[in-house]
Amino acid sequence: DEPFLIEAAQKLGLVVRQEKAINGPRTHAWQPSPFVRTLAHGLPPGVAVDYGCGAGRDAVYLALRGWRVIGIDQLPEAIDRARVLAVRAGVSGQIAFEVHDLRQESLPI
Repeated sequence: DEPFLIEAAQKLGLVVRQEKAINGPRTHAWQPSPFVRTLAHGLPPGVAVDYGCGAGRDAVYLALRGWRVIGIDQLPEAIDRARVLAVRAGVSGQIAFEVHDLRQESLPI
């Protein structure tokens, strides 16, 4: 899965660098959370709701793998960053980002 992440990072214009590690060179790139990465690996694309999506890295990762995603966060600034990331990745049509504070509102879905 590492080549997919490096390709995605380069597509997003993010810096991909290599460091020398004790066990050889290590490549660092934009990555989704390990939980989402593991979950998505075993499932066919579908629809996902990302509560607390933050800057959208998990939502964009899923969209790059063919998922349709609804990303929800309470911070408008986070949603703005997530939208920019989705546009840069070319998946903005597969993700709907919404600002909701789930502590104060009922689920929008």
